[in-house]
Amino acid sequence: MDPSTTPTITFVYGKGGARNAVIDGYRYTKNRQHKKNTYYRCVEQTTCKARITLTAGALSSSLPTHSHPSQDATIAVLEVKNSIKKLSAETDMTTKEIVADSLGALDFEGAVNLNCKISSLRDIAIPLPT
Repeated sequence: MDPSTTPTITFVYGKGGARNAVIDGYRYTKNRQHKKNTYYRCVEQTTCKARITLTAGALSSSLPTHSHPSQDATIAVLEVKNSIKKLSAETDMTTKEIVADSLGALDFEGAVNLNCKISSLRDIAIPLPT
């Protein structure tokens, strides 16, 4: 694999707390691990055969042909959810401040164009300060 064209790999936590790798607008869930290799498959695994392999955190191989559109809207919502959870654990901000701060990172016009449902943010449990 040519290192000059290696895509950026980020991670988000999906529903249920599973750590998903994100590459070029697609999410991958961990399938298995063997020695230094971690094997991931597309989260749309029932219809999509795309796969990646990470070796020591770097992309070592991929089968990037997806049978569905990119998941940009879902990834944006997951990033906001992760941000809210992180801020609630690390700061003394009020719930209102945390949500306002996190939602500022989400492009609402872009989210609407991507058919993103902001209402899915209601599932986040934010601990109240004691």
